[in-house]
Amino acid sequence: MEEERENGITFGEIFRMVKRRFLAILLASALVTAAAVALVALVLNPRSTYYSLTFALATPAASSQQYADGTPFYYSDMISEEALAAAKKSDDRFSGLDTEQMLESDAISVSSSTDGESNSRYLGVYTLRVKGKYFSDAEEAGMFLRALTDGMLEKLRSSAAALDYSVEHAAYQAASLEERLYMLRSLRSTLMTGYDSWVSRYSSAYIVTVDGVSRTLGNYRAETSVLLGSSLQESLAQECEQGGYGPIVLAAGSEEEIEAAVAAERASLKAEYTLNASIISSFRGGGTASESLLEEYLVRNATIASQIGAFALSDTDDGSGSLSSANVKAFAETLDVQYAALNAAARTLKDVTTAIYEGNTWATYETRAPLAEGDVNVFLAGAAAFVVSFLFAACIVCATEYPKMRAAQEGGRISAEDNVPLSAASRSAAILEKGKDDAHTHSA
Repeated sequence: MEEERENGITFGEIFRMVKRRFLAILLASALVTAAAVALVALVLNPRSTYYSLTFALATPAASSQQYADGTPFYYSDMISEEALAAAKKSDDRFSGLDTEQMLESDAISVSSSTDGESNSRYLGVYTLRVKGKYFSDAEEAGMFLRALTDGMLEKLRSSAAALDYSVEHAAYQAASLEERLYMLRSLRSTLMTGYDSWVSRYSSAYIVTVDGVSRTLGNYRAETSVLLGSSLQESLAQECEQGGYGPIVLAAGSEEEIEAAVAAERASLKAEYTLNASIISSFRGGGTASESLLEEYLVRNATIASQIGAFALSDTDDGSGSLSSANVKAFAETLDVQYAALNAAARTLKDVTTAIYEGNTWATYETRAPLAEGDVNVFLAGAAAFVVSFLFAACIVCATEYPKMRAAQEGGRISAEDNVPLSAASRSAAILEKGKDDAHTHSA
């Protein structure tokens, strides 16, 4: 048993050795733990950690997957160069970010979990993911990802604010009277379609506040519907055709311009009337023509005659007929009144659309803080480092202290044996042994 004891080490001996060097072992373990925590927190985690933020984007035009102006919506726009640059400028804490390198190295990405799906409220559910090495901590990364989301929300809202339903004044002035009427009819149709779309999306009772005044969509629509109604459209179209005003262009609208334009158009109609008359005479003089073709020329000349009056059959223009400066001026002024009213209604629809987008464009986040992935838990890493380093240091202490302890124990045992008195039997055995040695020496 004693031999087995001498070849092994007991738990008590280990405990005593560790106890004697406990402070040194603890200090070494603490230093290794601190170094491990710093390595994980400052080196490994920033290089391997990705932060992600998942959210849903809501907008009034979600079902069509478009911006307010009809441009197709691409969620990849959230991490475009322009979007990253805008997010960087949004906060001074991002001034040191290399967004170009971030994009080139694929350190940032966006994905959709709703590709191919349509929703009346949400454009989709998206996840922004960015590498952690560009940020000091999760909070800063989360702020940057939210800045990108805010940038997309602003882009959606600004697309509505940039809408312009109105007819440009330059285009209107450059158009003939017939073209102006067509522009106005198209504008009214666009406005009514816009309101019908919002009423269908929400309801006629949906309240929209513009410039501090709250009204229902139904009221906005009704106000627009009375402008250039169908009966007025038909009346103006008939007057324009029968009066011969259609081809006239009034860029400035001055009296002199109107008179000159009317005179030029009357001269053109006079020439057309004369040509038609000669064609009609040739048909009646034996020329080959169908009855319907002949009738067309006859009807056309009758219309011209009503427009230029006696000038159709005379070389002198007395200004008679429906195509007069006064009539053209009055017709142009009627169109101008409708133009001003419809353009005002176009601005109102723009304001209504902007207000709807402002109130119904938002982001819903899955979590308040970004999720971290690929990182090592610092506390667990520190605990593991402490345990491993403590055990390792204890083993080193045991390996170095145990031989010393055994040597000390062996020296103590020998010293104890030398100091113990011999019993009577032991002394007799020793004397006999010595006698044998002496006898052997003499015989030799």
